[in-house]
Amino acid sequence: VSQAFKVDIFPNESKIFTQIGDSVSLTCSATGCESPSFS
Repeated sequence: VSQAFKVDIFPNESKIFTQIGDSVSLTCSATGCESPSFS
């Protein structure tokens, strides 16, 4: 989810954002993606 924009904005930190994305996916499952951890 949102891999295109995260890689486009932070290509050098794509690895970190991939890990963050994993956490966000879990957060989305818990909150329904209404309030993501990052903006």
